[in-house]
Amino acid sequence: MYETETKWTPKEMTRMSIAAIFKIHRVYLGIVIFAMLAIIGFGLFCGLCWNPYLGLFCILMAVAMPFMIWVRIILTSTINYNSNKIIQENSYRMSFQEDQVMINSPKGVSIIKYADFYKVIETKTNFYFFIGRQQAYTAIKANCSEELQGFLHLLLLNYSQNTLKN
Repeated sequence: MYETETKWTPKEMTRMSIAAIFKIHRVYLGIVIFAMLAIIGFGLFCGLCWNPYLGLFCILMAVAMPFMIWVRIILTSTINYNSNKIIQENSYRMSFQEDQVMINSPKGVSIIKYADFYKVIETKTNFYFFIGRQQAYTAIKANCSEELQGFLHLLLLNYSQNTLKN
């Protein structure tokens, strides 16, 4: 029906990790934001009532937290990519059919029914078809025809309405 090709790179791995954090692991993101606000509050309390240096340290640590998390995401993605020989510089072709997608790569062929996806996510640059909480197939929008993007939007709409049941 529709086809696209994707090549795995460290940059695509990082994009997938970021999409997973912001779209799948929202609870953890909420916990981090709450922790940052709590540390800032504690820092303000300490700075005003007890020790201004401790307060300043707490506030600086809370402000540095997002940067540290960002660096960890990039490092973890790069390490995961470099340690997984199967995905390194691997290209695969995705053939979207009515009720399933066929993924052809030099390593083999996978056929996945849309109802079996864990999660389907769209970002500004990609569509992600998660088969688990941390593993996804990627369709890069720049490599997709307008017709395929329309089909994937319908697929995403059907998926979000939970109508992809057998």
